[in-house]
Amino acid sequence: MPAVVFLIGLALEMAPFYLIAATICASVPTAKNVFFLASEYQVGEKSAAAMISATTIGAIVSMSLWLLFLAALYLSVFHGTS
Repeated sequence: MPAVVFLIGLALEMAPFYLIAATICASVPTAKNVFFLASEYQVGEKSAAAMISATTIGAIVSMSLWLLFLAALYLSVFHGTS
């Protein structure tokens, strides 16, 4: 999903700061409230817990790689220069 957001941002010619923010936001894990809703309605608690765990582990790797890629691409944004 972050790749899709990144490509759409490039196509829309977004400013680098906003493109980076949108890409990183797209790589965050599934919200914990999914589990709370599953528990409340007693439907799919194990699936929700597994999904949250998997996306959290995936996000650690994904966000790290995206940050390295984006920092290499837009170094000036990460250093606060124009």
